[in-house]
Amino acid sequence: MFSAKNSVSKNDPSNCTLLSAGSVLQGELSLPSDCRIDGAICGKVQCNQTLLVGQSAVVQGEIRAGKILVYGTVKGLLYATEIEILASGCVDGDIYADSLCIEPGGRFTGESHTLPATSRQAHSAAENSKPLPQKPNTLAIDINS
Repeated sequence: MFSAKNSVSKNDPSNCTLLSAGSVLQGELSLPSDCRIDGAICGKVQCNQTLLVGQSAVVQGEIRAGKILVYGTVKGLLYATEIEILASGCVDGDIYADSLCIEPGGRFTGESHTLPATSRQAHSAAENSKPLPQKPNTLAIDINS
């Protein structure tokens, strides 16, 4: 539904959850479909498909999704098969992913880890276990275009 090049779904926009700019959510959010966040969230987000963090968004807490696209700001833990930090994106925290892409201008401060097999097999709303500790790859990046 979302891609770094085209952030608006042309397939079925009715199957996407939107937290609009100016909205604030504290607590836990569990979604079976794609999600776009343009507001603020403090807590846990579980998205079974693609989660897009818009330019105006600020997310603090834990995100678990199939794929995460970051155009805004995320502080906390991210778990996904694929994570992209776009030119305007900023992540401050730990990333657990099989694939991490950072565009020029994107910023990441924290540790990156390979996604544990348990998270790869079950990224469902019921999956709340912490990954096993792994040797971190400490990385601080600030790529300016």
